[in-house]
Amino acid sequence: MRKAAKDILEWNNKKCFEHMVTYATIPPMLPKTYENSNGMRFRQADVLALLGIKYNVDKWTEASKMFRRSGEEIITFCDSVMKQNISEASDMLLKIAEIEEEAYRLLL
Repeated sequence: MRKAAKDILEWNNKKCFEHMVTYATIPPMLPKTYENSNGMRFRQADVLALLGIKYNVDKWTEASKMFRRSGEEIITFCDSVMKQNISEASDMLLKIAEIEEEAYRLLL
């Protein structure tokens, strides 16, 4: 993600941005709205929350909250990308990377 945040600043082909949004969307397609463009992080968050409760593992429950937040950021990222606000999109990718790195640390 950090590499993409750097590389995206040099992209000038709208198709590249459309592909990013397509792969963040369930089902994979270029959406009209972005509520399903969370990179499956909401599903990941739901599973972790359920397992955290079932097995009484607080770190999993906490990680689930972080993945949900990441999914929300990905939705906003998709909107920025499609508006070709590239600088903002790059910053958002770095923010998403930080959130997810912390979430994965909790899962170790």
